[in-house]
Amino acid sequence: MPDDSPTGQLLTLLSRLRGGEVAVDWNHRPWIHLDGDARNVEVDLDPFTASGGRLRAMLHFGRVAGWKSVGLPKDLAQLGWRVSLRSEERPVLELGRGTSAVTGHVHVELRALPHLARLF
Repeated sequence: MPDDSPTGQLLTLLSRLRGGEVAVDWNHRPWIHLDGDARNVEVDLDPFTASGGRLRAMLHFGRVAGWKSVGLPKDLAQLGWRVSLRSEERPVLELGRGTSAVTGHVHVELRALPHLARLF
């Protein structure tokens, strides 16, 4: 049975991309950059948080959809994709390719933890 959750839809989209680039702006500020050739997705959290958003709402914390995302980093790594979250032009969190399987294919930039905590 196909997974039609937001996470399942994202993985289906990424598995089918063969190249190209997509850039999405939020209020005229760069927000998401997807590079299909390099298999990278970069998300800048600043446009979202500048508009008063909280990461908790963005990630659907407390909903069942959040639990379906638990395997996302491993799935991204298996597909060869890397997702990087940035804030104030510094890396905060990386998922997927290039991260350690020991940490569940998740890398958190320790120096960014206090900043990340303020965003929630």
